Amino acid sequence: MRYIILFTLLASFIACGKSDKLPTYFENEPIPSFKMQNQTGKEMTEQDFTGKIYIADFFFSTCPGVCKIMAKEMKMVQNQTKDMEDVKLISFSVDPETDSVARLKEYGDIIGAIPDKWHLMTGKYENVFDLAQNKYHISALKDAKAEGGIFHDERLILVDKKGRVRGFYHIKDSVKMKQLIIDIGYLRTQ
Repeated sequence: MRYIILFTLLASFIACGKSDKLPTYFENEPIPSFKMQNQTGKEMTEQDFTGKIYIADFFFSTCPGVCKIMAKEMKMVQNQTKDMEDVKLISFSVDPETDSVARLKEYGDIIGAIPDKWHLMTGKYENVFDLAQNKYHISALKDAKAEGGIFHDERLILVDKKGRVRGFYHIKDSVKMKQLIIDIGYLRTQ
């Protein structure tokens, strides 16, 4: 029995490093579209990321809890990919009423976001939540019981050069975060 468990663990470990069968989620859906401003005030759409790999998340600058971990993990991805011009990061604010362009600039400076690499985006409330729930299929909603009054997903989303979602990575899972870097490398070769 021990050998079976050991073999299973070893096979899982070996498979973890491979990305030759990275799934494509929501394949028959259109590329998620958006029109928002980043922390420098530049208006951006999904077209600005055409032909790029990007990692997306949903956050808010006044989040008292999990967003600090998200920012730390996104910064790790930024640092690992800073010389890769074809890899970008996008953090969509789920609190656009608070997260103005000026506030996102200030927050970006605090967390170490490189403006042309890591875009902190703000836009209309309904557009952000539509993007989260109906395009990326993750949770994001106002909830008085949640920390900061907003509940949002704790995963990073990997999107390929064709705008297709290729993976979800929970920020509290160190194995998944390492896999994200491997999967980015795999997508760069495609």
